[in-house]
Amino acid sequence: MKLISHRGNTNGINSDEENNPSKIAQVSSKFKVEVDLWSINNELHLGHDSPDHKIDLDFLERYDLLVHCKNLPAIELLSRSKKIEFFYQEDEKIIITSKNNYLYHASSSLKKNNINNSIHVYLGGDANLQYLDSSNYLVTDYPLGYQ
Repeated sequence: MKLISHRGNTNGINSDEENNPSKIAQVSSKFKVEVDLWSINNELHLGHDSPDHKIDLDFLERYDLLVHCKNLPAIELLSRSKKIEFFYQEDEKIIITSKNNYLYHASSSLKKNNINNSIHVYLGGDANLQYLDSSNYLVTDYPLGYQ
């Protein structure tokens, strides 16, 4: 399975460094990174619960990212980009990204016949790891633990 670092975490949750641009740049040399994006007054910011770190569009295009849009203006802005894979989620258990990949939340009932080669899999835990193979992705706070 391929690994995606959740908000730049590599060995557990580190709230002080999550969505930090310098941490994202460092981690992206080893893993694809899922980040949280806000667009406020035409300015881009990374942050989970609030827009904490100002960035520009070039930052998003420079690294291999999976962008979780946190508000409608972020979706509208990224919808003009062909390079950036993004999605929006509130409580949905299955999401389709801008690149037509599926994200399954950990609380969804993931079964072997639901998975194919074009699917990214988001799991908050490892209960369904038995269904993942080398063609699937796992978004995790512990990518170093799976190597």
